Amino acid sequence: MKPRSIATDKAQRGSVLLEALISILIFSFGVLGLVGLQAAMIAGAADAKYRNEAGFFANRLLGEMAAAKRASAGDLAPFLTSGTSYNAWYGDIKNTTISSGVLGLPGAATYPPTVAIAAGPSNASGQPTRYDVTVTVRWKSPQQASADPHKHVVTASISAD
Repeated sequence: MKPRSIATDKAQRGSVLLEALISILIFSFGVLGLVGLQAAMIAGAADAKYRNEAGFFANRLLGEMAAAKRASAGDLAPFLTSGTSYNAWYGDIKNTTISSGVLGLPGAATYPPTVAIAAGPSNASGQPTRYDVTVTVRWKSPQQASADPHKHVVTASISAD
């Protein structure tokens, strides 16, 4: 058996401590990566929730339009921007308290939705056979960094009465 030298023992001192510190550092980077991934997943889930709610609001207005009388373009005027039906619908979108039973979208008061109605092709008597409706709902989530709001656009055709 070869005797160990004192110089070799001195060179090896602290290597276990150094290896342990490096492993802790690598583990810490892994944990930080997982925390960042979880934060991104939470932000993505909140964004999906707002997109779902925007689709709900747009479809709700389209349903109210389909249920209303539609004999002429004037019958749909309450659904245009600043109309009475529009204002009630917009009140729910920009609502920030759950007291009314409906919680709106963040930033919707700053970015109001728009509703555009265009008459489709006409029948033999000159009345439109359908109305083409475009509903645009916009919002900006509190953690959103960009200046432009999110936008959900729904286009539908509603038959005339």
